[in-house]
Amino acid sequence: MTQQGKKNPQIFSSRAVTFIVLSTLATFAFGVFNSVLYASHGALWNLCIAVYYFAICTLKAVLMSIEGLWRGRDDDMVKQKRLKANVAYRAMFFVVDLSLLAPISLMARNERAVNYSQISAIAFATYTVYKIVASSINFKKANDTDNLSAQTIRALNFKDAILSIIALQYVLVQTFGDSDGLSLLCKITNFALWGVIVLVSIYEIVEIARENNKNMAQ
Repeated sequence: MTQQGKKNPQIFSSRAVTFIVLSTLATFAFGVFNSVLYASHGALWNLCIAVYYFAICTLKAVLMSIEGLWRGRDDDMVKQKRLKANVAYRAMFFVVDLSLLAPISLMARNERAVNYSQISAIAFATYTVYKIVASSINFKKANDTDNLSAQTIRALNFKDAILSIIALQYVLVQTFGDSDGLSLLCKITNFALWGVIVLVSIYEIVEIARENNKNMAQ
């Protein structure tokens, strides 16, 4: 990697911050929505996914708060603190991503069939489309910077979009498909997408480990 933040020092401009805040609020709202579905239907996987969404929101909020304190600074001390912070956050979220195996296994076992309303299915579809578009936009912007916090947020948005696809597939099958359970193809797809989430986390950890080793060698 090149020096952090040199490609685009304005990655956390007012416009970028507004975009991240709106995206985080959407994720939080969908976490609340899944909490309501859990309260209404008792489907444990809705609660697990809600917790994951809240974890994403928390990490984004922490990262943005820290970057707000460092705004306008790009000295060595800030780079060191940013590096240490992102090492901790990426390692922590790797564990959180592994824990997603629990709700995905619940989906596959389908021990509790849930009859979701068409409104719920439409809400999941709308959120999924929004997250895919938002993730694509954020991915392009984050590629224009070497800021580690921006890259961490990029990965969070990407994993958020993938999880929304998993959830949408499950809800659509429950609402319009075979009520006896997920098809074999859907189960394979869910576990494959979870594997992509874990691989993204591993890639992020490897990248920041390289940056840390490079920094220690200097």
